[in-house]
Order: sequence, then C-alpha cells, then structure tokens
Amino acid sequence: MMSPMPTWDEFMVPVLRYLSDGEVRTLSEVRWHVAERVGLTPDQRAVQLPSGQPMADNRIGWAASYLNRVGALERPSRGKYRIT
Repeated sequence: MMSPMPTWDEFMVPVLRYLSDGEVRTLSEVRWHVAERVGLTPDQRAVQLPSGQPMADNRIGWAASYLNRVGALERPSRGKYRIT
C-alpha cells in the first residue's frame, strides 16, 4: 500500500531546509530536491491531478508560494526562490 502523499503544508519545512543555504533555486530544482529529501516513491511521484500536473509538484509549489507570501522566501525573479 502506498503511503499517503504529504499535504502542501507538510512540504513547508523540507522546502525551507533545502533553501537554508541562501542560494537562489528554480522551482523545478526545489520540487526535485524536496521530493528526494522527503523520500517520495516513484508511485507517489506518478500521482497526477486531473490537470495532468504531478500532485507532489503542485503541493511543493503551493508550499513555496505560501512561504513567499508570509515572507520566509523571496522571489528574486519569476520561478526562482531564496530564503529570507
């Protein structure tokens, strides 16, 4: 049985940990490394939303977006993030 996919808010701490070195990273880098760090299985990575977007990518994106809105991350340019 597949373990449950973390919710978007459960990805917030892994996103912050990955970006804790202060480097600017693209959202695609953040998504890949966070998925690795939390140990998502190939089956979990394959789950798609009705739109066709991978569910994990969507949830990690929402976590990064929320962290940006509350000031924990900044977006120096479109699709790139850095911890504040």
